[in-house]
Amino acid sequence: MLISIQFLRAYASLIVVLHHITYKDKIYGNDVLSFFTFGEIGVDIFFIISGYIMMYSTHRKPVKAKDFIINRVIRIIPLYWVLTICALIIFMVLPDKVNSSGGTTVIFESFFLLPTEGKYLIQNGWTLRYEFLFYFIFMFSLFLNNKKYILIIITTLVLLGLFIESENIYFNFITKDLILEFVFGIFLYFLFYKYGKDKDNLKLSIFFIVISFILLYFLLQNENTMRYRSIYYGIPAFLFTYGIILIENFFTKYKKYILPLGNSSYSLYLVHPFILVANIIILKNFYSEKIFFDIILIFSMLIFSIIAGLLVYYYIELNLISFFKKFKMKKKV
Repeated sequence: MLISIQFLRAYASLIVVLHHITYKDKIYGNDVLSFFTFGEIGVDIFFIISGYIMMYSTHRKPVKAKDFIINRVIRIIPLYWVLTICALIIFMVLPDKVNSSGGTTVIFESFFLLPTEGKYLIQNGWTLRYEFLFYFIFMFSLFLNNKKYILIIITTLVLLGLFIESENIYFNFITKDLILEFVFGIFLYFLFYKYGKDKDNLKLSIFFIVISFILLYFLLQNENTMRYRSIYYGIPAFLFTYGIILIENFFTKYKKYILPLGNSSYSLYLVHPFILVANIIILKNFYSEKIFFDIILIFSMLIFSIIAGLLVYYYIELNLISFFKKFKMKKKV
């Protein structure tokens, strides 16, 4: 297990949570976190990590395409469905508490991660559809026993998206430049595999991390950040990720603190929208002074989100994974 990757997972999930806290905070006219404008990059870090880990876990190892995709489904879908069912129940009882920022909430598409112009019951799930797009491309490359097809397929799809304008939602989904970030992760794996044997290169690490923040600051001044996300968020995320992986030995010293947050990052990512809404509902009835309410709200949303992520991971996610792995073994027998 790479502790630096676990740190990155923890970091990515926490800044996504902070990004959503910032948005919720603004709804009440508060601006304590107005400086925090880059939390979305957590998603891009997750995509790069996925590309890296898929290569790390399969490079020079015999992995069947079928086993690969089944393992990814077991890892992602059960927890997502459990929490989506919870969101559906809330939506049926209190519809205004789900996707309160507006838009049409879709149910069928939510469960099966289908491209849609509406919003999922757990809106964060939009990132999972890109994860599975990458997984299926990766599975295809395993089936053909040649990972070069990953680069060929993704590059072809992105080029089609650049040169062909379409109103078809499925075409726009599979050709979005965002999927290049998985390739960044694959490239990062080979870069580290070939040149990153020194896991304690602090000077080079600091250089890449600093450059990533400087580059991110200047790139985000452009209004096309979402249209060309793989550039405006992807490149800084790539440099930051590389900088962190370069000091693997540093993070190993603190693994007992990092591992719980890294392991529970997926649970945190999915469950925190529930916690943010619950915090607002509870706290707005207790505090009338704006600045006091603002500070209490921010800290409570962050702390209770982390606690909820840990509880969901240890008591739900791990049990679900264990159950379906045992079920998979029984089917093999």
